[in-house]
Amino acid sequence: MTERRKPRPTVVPRMWTAEWVAWRLGMSVETMRRRMDELKRQGMPDPDPLFLDQWDIDAIEHWLDVRAGLAPAGDTAQPTDYERALQNGQI
Repeated sequence: MTERRKPRPTVVPRMWTAEWVAWRLGMSVETMRRRMDELKRQGMPDPDPLFLDQWDIDAIEHWLDVRAGLAPAGDTAQPTDYERALQNGQI
C-alpha cells in the first residue's frame, strides 16, 4: 500500500535575496548594486542582517507603494507591546 503524503502549502518567502529583489525592481543584480546608493537615498529598505542580508519583501512593496502614491508616506502602524519593549531595551 502506498503512503499518502499530506499536501504541502504553497509558501512565498517573505525574505528575498538580492536576485529576487532586483527582479522585482525590473533590473539585474549588477544594476541594482551599482544604483544602491541612489536607491537607499530614495528610501529603499536595507537588507536585514539577521536574515542573511535578505530583504523583507513587504517593506520593499510598501516603499514602492509610497513612491507610486498608493500608500501614505507616514508609518501609520503602531508598534506592538513586544516591539516597544524591544525598542526600549526591555528584551
